[in-house]
Amino acid sequence: MVIVMAIIAILIAIIVPQVMKQINRARATSDASSAKQIATALLQAIADGYVIPSTSNATALASVNLTPPGGGSAESAQDVVKKYLGDNFSFKTRLSNQDYYLKFTPSDEKIEIYTKTSDGNTEVMLYPTPDYARYK
Repeated sequence: MVIVMAIIAILIAIIVPQVMKQINRARATSDASSAKQIATALLQAIADGYVIPSTSNATALASVNLTPPGGGSAESAQDVVKKYLGDNFSFKTRLSNQDYYLKFTPSDEKIEIYTKTSDGNTEVMLYPTPDYARYK
């Protein structure tokens, strides 16, 4: 009986880290998918006439103000994305529980979406090319 319990303990010690690794990989993939949805919503907003200011540094979505079609009072990028993706869309990443950040270049309508690692210090690209190696 002791031998069986020892074998089970060894198997658990081997399997649990692998399962956790797969869970984190799935969360990172989910975050990259959400970043793509955000970028698509922002591109749709541009097509609908919203004006996004240039952001050379990654800026939190809630802090970037978009000018609506025909002028009017500015709306945060987060509020505009909610219009396209719905109120239930989460603006926190699943893996690191951080905000999504936007870099935008108006000349070529290049959108980049970033987040930060769990420690909040390292910026990691999620869209257009997810940097899975640095995102932990």
